Amino acid sequence: MLRLEREVMEKQRGIVDVANIHYRGVLPEAAAVALMRKRKPSFLTVGDTPKFRAADPTVHRPKVAARSAKRDASGARRAHKDIFPELSDQSIRSFHTLAAHTIRGPARLYRILAPSSRGMSDCWVSEKVFKELQSAPDPKSAWRKFLAVWPDWNVDGQFVIYDVKAGESLNVWQGIASSQTKKSLPGFQLEGGAEQIVFNVGRKDTRNDAMLYYKVKGGPSGKLGPAMTQDEVNKLTASMNPMQKKAFFDSHLAVRENLNHPNISGPFDTGWGYTEFDGAGTASKIGLPALPGQVTVLK
Repeated sequence: MLRLEREVMEKQRGIVDVANIHYRGVLPEAAAVALMRKRKPSFLTVGDTPKFRAADPTVHRPKVAARSAKRDASGARRAHKDIFPELSDQSIRSFHTLAAHTIRGPARLYRILAPSSRGMSDCWVSEKVFKELQSAPDPKSAWRKFLAVWPDWNVDGQFVIYDVKAGESLNVWQGIASSQTKKSLPGFQLEGGAEQIVFNVGRKDTRNDAMLYYKVKGGPSGKLGPAMTQDEVNKLTASMNPMQKKAFFDSHLAVRENLNHPNISGPFDTGWGYTEFDGAGTASKIGLPALPGQVTVLK
């Protein structure tokens, strides 16, 4: 049944066609803030006091550390089925409420992403929440508002599906998304309040996506330069200071080469478009290279 639904979705929404999708890349924070100040988009909520205050990492760290530990107090290895994902302080603060939860299959999770995003990454929503977003008058705005996703964090356009298969279980952290504020945008917030799900795999796990990094040559005739692999980028940036790293990543676009996780299907087209603020704030369109990670695959 799940496979039939995916096939219908693929047919109705269309396979991501790399031959004619033009993507504008990541929206710089300064440009996003300037455009939000000018246009006051509907996903912004007025007020500096967060409607859903962020969870305190110092309060939740003991619980997270205990549930994610690979060994128990005696030093013995814990069963894999009992281990929950590790969470950074930033991930903890992305929650208003936070609880360990085991999802038992069959079940489906959704992740909204851009061509430059990893399919296998932390932030997901349930099928129920995804359908609520898609039925909203403005799905993209509802996603930004209630899951508190700034335009410079994720410029969307695509989504992937993670299937927890019958007989499988998946340990996750689940709870209400906290509000998000920016010091550079006083008087406004992203409200939060929708349920989010966080889980992850280690960066060296072979189920992670393969990424390529292209130097972006700007201007009307701009195009992507030669690609660098993740390993090449890691070696190149290892000795860079923070300013040098920022300059590198500002001048290079990450593009998903391949989705490797056996439970993930996609990418599918959200139908929300691939631009923010009608394409303002970025210099030129980027023709996506023909990579497996940009073409819909059903698993």
